[in-house]
Amino acid sequence: HHNYSYAQVTSGSTSFVGCPNGYTDFSFGPAQVVDFYIDKSVPDHPTLKMRITGTTGDDPGGAWEDALTIAEDIETLQVQYGLDTSGNTGIADRWCNDPADIGGSCATGLSRSQNLARIVATRVAIVARTRQKRRHISGFPLGVLDYTPPAEIDGYNRFVFRATIAMRNNRL
Repeated sequence: HHNYSYAQVTSGSTSFVGCPNGYTDFSFGPAQVVDFYIDKSVPDHPTLKMRITGTTGDDPGGAWEDALTIAEDIETLQVQYGLDTSGNTGIADRWCNDPADIGGSCATGLSRSQNLARIVATRVAIVARTRQKRRHISGFPLGVLDYTPPAEIDGYNRFVFRATIAMRNNRL
């Protein structure tokens, strides 16, 4: 259910078109929390899996052995978050692997909640590889976000799929 009214809303020094009552104008229904991970239990065929964990909390359930296979021969799944550190341009000027890590990789001088509130984009990259090794492959490893494939030539062709997604409704 969505109430289709909207108006010019001012929040602090920022003005934007939105729902005047904020999130109370929306009824999203229950949300499910999922974990995506790479299962490397079969070393020659890493697998992208998804575990449904529940609706609240960090780990309220969902057994790892019940995870769904999304795709085989996926070497890595990388995510970075783009922050608008000024809070007023809507353009990412800082990319972080973990925006909550305010003392390390995402030290912006802002608090954890300010970093999280200023996420305006997400980069996602998936590295897939051929199922079988090939002969006479040459080349060099190219890094993808913070992942670098093995330096030695291991016989696998790799393919990178990446996207940058603008966060919509980040003011909700």
